Amino acid sequence: MNTEDISKLKAEADVAREEAHAAALDAASSPGDLAKQEVATELAKRSSDANAALAAAEAHGLTPPAHPTEPSPANELAHAPWWHYVLIGAAMGLLLLGVAQSARCVFRDRAERMTGAYRLAPADTSADTNSNGSTEASGQSHRNPTACPAASPKEKGDFILRQRAKVVELGDGHRYTAIEFGSFFFANTVILAVFGFISLISLLLITKRGITNAHGTLVAVFLLSSGVGLIYQGMFGVFQQKSNVDSNHTQSVEYGRLVDEIDTYCATGKLAISDPNIVLAKLAENVVPAGGAAANPAPPAAQAKGAEADGKTVEALKSFFVFVGPDEFILYLEWRTEALRKFSISLDEKPVQSLTDPARMTGL
Repeated sequence: MNTEDISKLKAEADVAREEAHAAALDAASSPGDLAKQEVATELAKRSSDANAALAAAEAHGLTPPAHPTEPSPANELAHAPWWHYVLIGAAMGLLLLGVAQSARCVFRDRAERMTGAYRLAPADTSADTNSNGSTEASGQSHRNPTACPAASPKEKGDFILRQRAKVVELGDGHRYTAIEFGSFFFANTVILAVFGFISLISLLLITKRGITNAHGTLVAVFLLSSGVGLIYQGMFGVFQQKSNVDSNHTQSVEYGRLVDEIDTYCATGKLAISDPNIVLAKLAENVVPAGGAAANPAPPAAQAKGAEADGKTVEALKSFFVFVGPDEFILYLEWRTEALRKFSISLDEKPVQSLTDPARMTGL
């Protein structure tokens, strides 16, 4: 028997009691009227039966509520209209977008400032006048050369400059890609921190109030923020962000070294092929100081071979570089560029497979 039946029994008992009381008063006013006496007796019996039925129901603890029941906060979300879900999802989506874009903008700004000196192309072609009256390009660390004096004829020098422009474009492209992947890495980290904090606060409030008394919107926020954190945890592995940053950084540095080789060749016509430090260290042993005496005076027998030693020193100096003609240097640049050219963008599907693994989802 539910509360509605109990309430109905109580109402019937009240009505029967009132009718029996009215019939009893009417019969008392007419002592000789047998019909009224019979009606009063019948209504009294009906009132007694109704009170007995109500007492039996209340004996089992099924008392009608004093006030109508209201839906609990936990059930509010289940009975909310569809647009309520849309508003909660849209608010969380806007928060996610705002956090991601803000974090990426902050990282890109800092990265541009820290790596601006490694930009291969001029950063700004506008000329500013400094304090001593000279003009220089504002914010640029390199200037694009207009000629290659070491290459003759001029057509070959222009071809080397076109190769240099291509190397600059590739090197700056890898630098830009490294910064972009770094911004994604930083944004993912910030998103995990922000939505993890939201999940923690929501969980603490739900635990304090109890799941049955927690507001439905609070439960929805907890579920959505936890879902965002779960998804973005896999972004690090799927898009290989750190690996892509490292590989693009390495490519950009290699292209920068190649640009320096081109500029050095255009100025000297020579190409370094080994580390000159060892050769220069040997040369320092025969350097004559300002006083006129050798740093390590040689015995008379050794001085007789001075001219021969000087000749070997000059030959040793030539051992770390070679003279290269324009044709050979063009072919060298082509080979180096092709060896460095590659897309440093890698993905990994294993984190996605582990996330959707049936064994992980079912626990079997």
